[in-house]
Amino acid sequence: RELTTVHVANSLPELDELPQLMGNEGEEIELTATFSDIAWLDSHLAFVDFGVGTLPEIAELKEINEAPATTGQLTAKHTYCDNGIFIVTVILKDQQGGEARKETQAMIENVPPVVEVGEDVFSHPCVPIRFEGYFEDIGWCDTHIGTWDFGDCSPLFPATIEETHEAPKAIGYAI
Repeated sequence: RELTTVHVANSLPELDELPQLMGNEGEEIELTATFSDIAWLDSHLAFVDFGVGTLPEIAELKEINEAPATTGQLTAKHTYCDNGIFIVTVILKDQQGGEARKETQAMIENVPPVVEVGEDVFSHPCVPIRFEGYFEDIGWCDTHIGTWDFGDCSPLFPATIEETHEAPKAIGYAI
């Protein structure tokens, strides 16, 4: 009788190609990806880094652990507060520490603010008037500048902007 030691290496999970993400700021974007692992008894955990400088989010995971391989799908959602191109990284780990990583891009478009200037205003000559407009922007990380056009051929007049930037939208006044 002879004995020998057998070392079994962990097989790494595999992520399929990731889709490119597209959407608007302030809109919830969903990433769905599929994966497989020939070690069909392994359980998995997935994280998604949406490229905004925060900690990766834990993805929702659905997997089927049946021979000859585990197959599954992961889903994660994120709302971008600003427009831009972001690098999104998916990290899939099995219970033995095997890891697969893939990257894709999220192309997020700017959405213009919605502005309300209120009722028409009447004034006597040489009497100052206070103008106040309200705005909302679903890109709550956006900053704003504003000008008033009085419609009398005078140059545009700069507005003072007072705004707050909190999800789910920026709100402010142009005074």
